Amino acid sequence: MPDVKITDIEQPINRVIDQICSCKYIASSSLHGIITADTYRIPSAWLEFSEGVAGSGFKFRDYFASVGKTDETPLRVDQKTTIDDIIGSVHNAKIRIDLDELLDACPFYHKNI
Repeated sequence: MPDVKITDIEQPINRVIDQICSCKYIASSSLHGIITADTYRIPSAWLEFSEGVAGSGFKFRDYFASVGKTDETPLRVDQKTTIDDIIGSVHNAKIRIDLDELLDACPFYHKNI
């Protein structure tokens, strides 16, 4: 069975990032976890633990659409879900983002500073 780490996001940010970057895969029910995995190019799985999540996944689908990850769906985790199920749901979709366009749209960014 693969090693599993659970990251306490209330630790200092550098420790959280170091722990995330030490992983081969990221499985997260939080959008921040998915975005962080994408930022560091770590394959990830979107997990969902209940149907009662506010927004019904809208913020996830909105983010995925913004970076060209159009086939993402959550893995519903229950008592029967195994680590192998989670690893099997990991996607390695490359994100598409134009950083120059993003910086050009940023109201407080100045190229000369």
